[in-house]
Amino acid sequence: MLTTRTGRSSSSSSSSTTDQPSTTTPSLPALSTTTTITAIRHSTTQTTPPLPTEVIHRILSYSTQGTLASACRTSKALYRIASPLLWKHLVLSPWKLDENGDEVLDEKGKKVLDENKKDCGGMKTRQKNGKALRNDVITSSLYHHSAEWCQSRARSTLQLPNLRTLHLHVTGTGSLHSSGYECRLLRVVKPQILVLHNAFIGGPNLKMWEVPKLSTNNIHTIFFISPADQALEPERRGFSLFPRVPKIKDIYWLFEPVEVDESNVLTSDIPMFHRQDYRDKIVELSLKFPNARLTIINAGIIQHYHKRCPKVPIEASEREAAQVVSRKLNGTLVGYDFWSPERKRQKVGSTTFVSFEKFIEKETWWKYLEVKEVMKWKKLMVAIHKKNSEDVEARKVAGGNATDKVTFI
Repeated sequence: MLTTRTGRSSSSSSSSTTDQPSTTTPSLPALSTTTTITAIRHSTTQTTPPLPTEVIHRILSYSTQGTLASACRTSKALYRIASPLLWKHLVLSPWKLDENGDEVLDEKGKKVLDENKKDCGGMKTRQKNGKALRNDVITSSLYHHSAEWCQSRARSTLQLPNLRTLHLHVTGTGSLHSSGYECRLLRVVKPQILVLHNAFIGGPNLKMWEVPKLSTNNIHTIFFISPADQALEPERRGFSLFPRVPKIKDIYWLFEPVEVDESNVLTSDIPMFHRQDYRDKIVELSLKFPNARLTIINAGIIQHYHKRCPKVPIEASEREAAQVVSRKLNGTLVGYDFWSPERKRQKVGSTTFVSFEKFIEKETWWKYLEVKEVMKWKKLMVAIHKKNSEDVEARKVAGGNATDKVTFI
């Protein structure tokens, strides 16, 4: 049994479309599972010409996981249409997840195990749904878990030959396991895109001894997602342990907006080490993968989570960060005598900063991120921009200079 992202138990997994989405969710009539399946089943069984397969596929592409699972059990015709949609995004997690894919916390702030998912970690290709795993899974999300949950000592594997995007949701210390064993579920996967959630400014510190057989030979894009409220915290590790990725072309580092409360607003002065850490780790990442383009997204909101930072427009904070990193990168490249001047200019030019809004507008983000996740961030960014404007105006009224720079060095 596999539990979908919505928490419902079914014989399949949750999915997420990888086609280009509209920036605004289409307005569709709210149909219950029974109504949707009854209407489509009638279309596929009546004597008059049925709905075209393309129309049924389009309808089901907006359906919930429960509806897709019901469609698979309705008829062979619907199974052929609904099953690939159901299995397109395989989500494996021992935790209860909300509708956005975030882990549910109890009243003490601890993550809640989902009893319905206790056997999901033992999934293997040679089982009832093995054909769907081999043929239909394009995206997979794996959350941190215990070595016992994924049966790490077993010899069986999970083969996903058509896997394109792999999401790893690690802990704050970069751990995928609660112990040091390698993850059985990653032994033979060969993703093209790696998305690392819960990364930190000190260097996304994925513990590679837990995923030593994760093939990086096919990866051409890496996407780091860091909680913006934790970006100014110290981190001892950098990128020294991160694996070699021979075909890497693009690296994205996005600072994820989170809701602000007293627990995640820093009040102490920012030590010099932290400011250097911000600058130096971005430069370190840029130089570790010299042939890759590096795009830093939404760095301007970091100041939003620190009371001692001058309240300046987010755009000004982002420009300042870009200037600081550019100066540091240029200074570091002075010692790269084995690089030509042209290559140095290309490296500096390929390290760029963009706002969240511009990234969503111009980049093909749906290749890497889930629509629900991006829609949640968009709502949070509206609130953050509003609060930032109020803080900047209050600073002007108080006699401060709204154009003061945020000092990163």
